Amino acid sequence: MYINKVLVFGNVTRDPDFRSLPNGGSVSTVGIATNRMFKRADGTKEESTEFHTIQVFGKDAESASQYLKKGMLCYVEGRLQTRTWEVDGKKSYKTEIISEKIQWVRSKPVDSHEE
Repeated sequence: MYINKVLVFGNVTRDPDFRSLPNGGSVSTVGIATNRMFKRADGTKEESTEFHTIQVFGKDAESASQYLKKGMLCYVEGRLQTRTWEVDGKKSYKTEIISEKIQWVRSKPVDSHEE
């Protein structure tokens, strides 16, 4: 058995980009940032940020484009998918999260130093 499951919980980095697809469906592209705090070997604290591209389809795409805004907290469950394309002989890759479940939690961004 194989598992391709991703869970992310972070801040929306930009308002969703909503598009209608040629097949009549719809998709919203959402950016989410997740932060990680850690201590280095010398004891200093450091913060690392990862940026994720989320693809949301169907009715969830319509809802996300209507209600999600930059700075909101968002929870996504989904799967990883890598797209490949070639331009002028150069291959490019992009790994995205295909949303299976998306929830926004509140409109105020979280301070990573909040206790």
